[in-house]
Amino acid sequence: RKAFTPLMNGKQALIIPTHSVPEFKTLEKLGKCDEKIVCGTNLLFPELEHASIWKLPATIENYQNCILMGVGWGYYSNRTSFYTRICYHMILDKKRLHAVRDRYTWNKLREIGIHNVLYTGCPTMWNLTPEFCKSIPQEKGRCVVATLTEYEADESADSFMLKILCSNYERVYMWPQGKNDEKYILSLVNGKDNIHLLDRSMEAFEEILKEPSIDYVGTRLHAGIMAVNAGKRTLIIATDSRAKEIGKDTNLPVIYREKVKETLENKIGEKFEIKIDMPFKNIEMWKQQFVS
Repeated sequence: RKAFTPLMNGKQALIIPTHSVPEFKTLEKLGKCDEKIVCGTNLLFPELEHASIWKLPATIENYQNCILMGVGWGYYSNRTSFYTRICYHMILDKKRLHAVRDRYTWNKLREIGIHNVLYTGCPTMWNLTPEFCKSIPQEKGRCVVATLTEYEADESADSFMLKILCSNYERVYMWPQGKNDEKYILSLVNGKDNIHLLDRSMEAFEEILKEPSIDYVGTRLHAGIMAVNAGKRTLIIATDSRAKEIGKDTNLPVIYREKVKETLENKIGEKFEIKIDMPFKNIEMWKQQFVS
């Protein structure tokens, strides 16, 4: 919303969720919208007839001419079904430029014949200019805020991460982003006295990021991107294709979870610079189609 609001020229926004099928009245309003901007970092699925987090109605007429904004492919896949190809060709605008979060998604869309696509990275990273990145600390802070993801649990790797954080930082703040994260975190803590559990609210996370000497380490991708945007030294533990592909394309500081035991402690201890590489020309090209 922050990225797109300056382009709206005072127009009103109608926010429609993608994780549930809209009501009939909402669908009618959708059909009358001037622009239909689709967001969702892992929204596109290769076999819509079997599974999708984008919940579409039986009739998708009102979804025609949607424009992607930083949207990504849900997971690694070898093929895209014929049904899915037809759906995306019906829904996605054939003339306007689509913005996708990584080059993997860019390739997947081009494979199915959708070529009016730009790799722009995730809109949550569009403000991470080289000048801004120079202001991010390069050396370890005194404290750390960390996250773990209950539905991507790996008790061995996650327990190791907590052990390393406790031995390298004065205080470890755990932020339970998901509704089941707190229970999972508590099952791993085992009385470690320098771990402090935060409230689940976004406000609690934003407040801890205001601390002057605090790093971020964790499995929650966008919590990590929020930390970078807050000017914090950050390490993201990649558990899925989103973090891996964004890390590859943008130089976001990512450690693959399968390499945590080999690399995490050394990475925490070493001095490193966060140098995000964003395709700013593509981002501007995508924005300009709304300005004109």
